[in-house]
Amino acid sequence: MFKMVTVFFLIILLSLNLRSTEYISHKTVRINSGDTLKTNLMASGRYVEVMGYVDADVFAGCEKTIIEGKVSDDVLSGCRELDIRGEVGDMVVGFGQTVLIDGKVGGDVIAFCGELRITDRAHIGGNLVLG
Repeated sequence: MFKMVTVFFLIILLSLNLRSTEYISHKTVRINSGDTLKTNLMASGRYVEVMGYVDADVFAGCEKTIIEGKVSDDVLSGCRELDIRGEVGDMVVGFGQTVLIDGKVGGDVIAFCGELRITDRAHIGGNLVLG
């Protein structure tokens, strides 16, 4: 019985999508256009800018987060301003003063902010929750 349970947990563990995480703290954290980051990005600083491609989640704690490139999964940001001008594959969770959606969000947008702006170019594939 112990061997069967062990094999079961090993199968589950190997089937999970395990990714490493890149931790960056600087005044400006930037993923340049043409760059690809294949790990989760956990960033802190004054500005976090994603102009390239992040093939995982973005976690940002800063004054301003700008997504102009592509994030394949979620964006979770606690900042004064969050600007989504590019593409996010799944969910956006934003805590801050201003949240701007001017791009494509494949999943839900959960915004806890003082001001939410959604432009004509915006596309939200899931639900919009505003707090």
